[in-house]
Amino acid sequence: MDKLKLDAFVYPTWSNAPRLIGDLNTPAGDNSQVFSPGTGFPAITVPMGYTHGQLPAGMTIYGRAWSEPTLIRLAYAYEQATHHRHPPASTPPLR
Repeated sequence: MDKLKLDAFVYPTWSNAPRLIGDLNTPAGDNSQVFSPGTGFPAITVPMGYTHGQLPAGMTIYGRAWSEPTLIRLAYAYEQATHHRHPPASTPPLR
């Protein structure tokens, strides 16, 4: 990150799309357990769209040590620009 002068980098939250219920033939998804847990550096996950038309997909924004304010700012800006997050139709609104 120093060499490339990066504040953060982005990678998919899951290695494969989630399986549909009952599907045992496609590759199973596996959450990204490589960068943040292995280093202890902060990361935040935000919605980046949908797979199979309805299953949510996320992206992880990974930062430097003590960069939580930057990650929150980046995640918020991304969500406001894309509006990828939609509550499920089966979830009633909060009162």
